[in-house]
Amino acid sequence: MKQQPRFSLPPKRNVWSALGAVLLGIALLLLALRTLRTTPAAYAQGPDTAHVVVQFAQNDTIVRRIQFSAPISGLEALQQTGLNVITKDFGWGVSVCGIEGVGDPAANCFGSGFWASYYLTGTTWAGYMVGPSDSVITDGAVELWSWQAGFAPLDLPDPDAALAASQALDWLQGQQSSADGGYGNTSASVESLLSIAANHYRAFDWRTASNAPSLLSHILDGATAYADTGAAAAGKLAVGLAAEGDYWPTGAKKPMDYYITATGVFTGGYGAGFAGPQAWGILGTVALSQSVPPKAVDYLKSIANADGGWSWGPGNSDTNGTALAIQALIAAGEPVTSSAVISGLHFLQSAQNPDGGFPYDPASPWGTASDANSTAYVIQALHAVGKTGLQGTGSFGTGSFIINPTTALSYLLSLQLPDGSFEWQKGFGSSLFASQQAVPALLGRPFPFKKAALPDGLTLTTTVTTAGGGLTYNDPDGTTVVVEVPAGAVSGTVELRFSPAITLSTAPPTGSLQFAGRIFRLEAYRNGSLLTPFTFNKPVTLTLEYRDADIAGLDEESLQLLFWNGSGWDTAGVQVVGRLSGQNKILVTITHLTEFALFGRSQRFLYLPVVLK
Repeated sequence: MKQQPRFSLPPKRNVWSALGAVLLGIALLLLALRTLRTTPAAYAQGPDTAHVVVQFAQNDTIVRRIQFSAPISGLEALQQTGLNVITKDFGWGVSVCGIEGVGDPAANCFGSGFWASYYLTGTTWAGYMVGPSDSVITDGAVELWSWQAGFAPLDLPDPDAALAASQALDWLQGQQSSADGGYGNTSASVESLLSIAANHYRAFDWRTASNAPSLLSHILDGATAYADTGAAAAGKLAVGLAAEGDYWPTGAKKPMDYYITATGVFTGGYGAGFAGPQAWGILGTVALSQSVPPKAVDYLKSIANADGGWSWGPGNSDTNGTALAIQALIAAGEPVTSSAVISGLHFLQSAQNPDGGFPYDPASPWGTASDANSTAYVIQALHAVGKTGLQGTGSFGTGSFIINPTTALSYLLSLQLPDGSFEWQKGFGSSLFASQQAVPALLGRPFPFKKAALPDGLTLTTTVTTAGGGLTYNDPDGTTVVVEVPAGAVSGTVELRFSPAITLSTAPPTGSLQFAGRIFRLEAYRNGSLLTPFTFNKPVTLTLEYRDADIAGLDEESLQLLFWNGSGWDTAGVQVVGRLSGQNKILVTITHLTEFALFGRSQRFLYLPVVLK
């Protein structure tokens, strides 16, 4: 890769970490370096490619691939990732204060820590001695931003693993259906949800085109039936959707719906008595910010086998069930020095093959070769335990107890094909399942990724009287829809129900109109009965907020709200009364209730003749 001359700092240190009086010395140094900095040579216009790795915490690393015309600064590269970046110009240089809410506000930059910046040289990270607006990024560069809370250094992420994760995600994007946004079925789509969530991507945005169905829409369509299949499915869905941060699908079972309190053989368990559903049940419960019953932890520990491992289902101890059980116990608050965790680690240690990888069942008569999925799960468990736990003393004995995560990662990386996909085992070709499960391990992210108390369902209800009323829907993507019902618009008291959707349930309108990402239903009920058809006595005002991503490629002035008349999209009774383009809002009035959606036309560029005076 092409690299510009760089200045290096000792590993895991960054000049921007200095605080107080030291800042003055740094300022003088930066001013001197700025005058000495080599002017980059002219490069051909892009697109050039670079990768930006961001480490929010020890087990929370993401990667973004950017395209640009080199050279650009490190700050510009970071900003081109689309992440929310907070900076402060001190006069003598620009500092990064916060990224995606991690760090400090500009008013208190360096108040609780600092963002250290590195660049990849060869196979190692080297620290910058210039500010982010003065560093030079060229084609093929790999940048790292690592949040340092104080001066306790984090273990920096493996650059090869981060790049491999980015390539795998690119491949997964190419496998997504443009027709329904999914990956063939809900189970495979949830696996993709876990993959993209590990990299802080939202399933709402994961789509083949701006107006194509999203991964989230496909999952929501099948969520209820999928969660009905058991605690393992409900737990996976919970871990994925909690990272997404939206809502829990109406009617879908949660992990705790499978928890058994009645006296019996499975008391304290999540359904069937093996490690798979128990571990996923606990992980999903934690992800939804619910309390894990102590009996659930006790039950999971009680079904460990004599060799210290767990079995996913009937049979011998296996690496998958054991790795998930360890992650579940730690997520539920079990210390890494717990005898159950230690015994599970010893089982995994005994299962590691000479190639560094892990098989599903190390005692299987049908083969004990390493595979990508098993190795990935074990790597996640090792990250959950942490380096201190793996190399500790005391309960771990002499301190020589080490499962080699480096060789495990090397084995996993060896299964990546040139197109970015992963093989299950060498020689088997691209595997969707292996590629999906490799990503969280490559990013060093154990389950669950995030905790979120998701609201149930989507429907908002409000009572509207002859005096008027209204409601405000706050979408998880940060936008709002405001419904204002004036006095006299209804005769008597009705219950107004607002139900946002994700994708069109019907065909889009013919012609040049394209879906602009906003769709919802408004319905009126009285005494629990749907009033249909329903017409207001006076126009009701709707204020719809949208995102730039929703209208990408569309002419903002052409946006209009249409309603479904039962056989097609129509405009009767719907009128645009205002556009607040600078605020990404459109104001419309409606006179009846049904399903509504926002549409717009493709941008057209008008080239005016140049008039010389």
